[in-house]
Amino acid sequence: GVLAVLFFGLVIYASTNSEPTYDENGEFISSESVDNQDAEKDRINAELTEKNRSYRNNIEQYVGASTNQYSYNELGGISNLDIIVTNNTEYLLNEVNVAVDYIKDNGGIYKTEIVTIYNIPAKQDKFASAPESDRGTSVNAKVQSISSKKLHMCYDNSFAPKAGEIDPYFCRQ
Repeated sequence: GVLAVLFFGLVIYASTNSEPTYDENGEFISSESVDNQDAEKDRINAELTEKNRSYRNNIEQYVGASTNQYSYNELGGISNLDIIVTNNTEYLLNEVNVAVDYIKDNGGIYKTEIVTIYNIPAKQDKFASAPESDRGTSVNAKVQSISSKKLHMCYDNSFAPKAGEIDPYFCRQ
């Protein structure tokens, strides 16, 4: 019985007298500096949240679509066309859809094709081939939609955000 009481008392003592906290250099950390570290983490998270929201809200400034020097036939027809997506964010873009307008000599749009490019690394360009066309003398490429899990973003240029919405393209995927 005495042993059980002693053991029980030791358990209570150990649980109330929690271990002091040490940093990576073995220096004792007071509870005050733990609070400061938490405040610093919160500050960094708030900055990151703000930076990411700024990316999402201004994504057209960071992600763009262009074309290579494709071939076109004077009578109409586009070939050897590549669509290039430029990712100037610090995040992987999982999927970018680009609307490619094939434009006739008179300026009208002959047809629009969607070209999808997957997994564009941060701060890099990636390209994909676009379908050939039997008509058209030029093309226009415009980013249609972007999804990025790391950036928590679902952007679609056909979706107009509601007035006053602070983070319309935020999504959890």
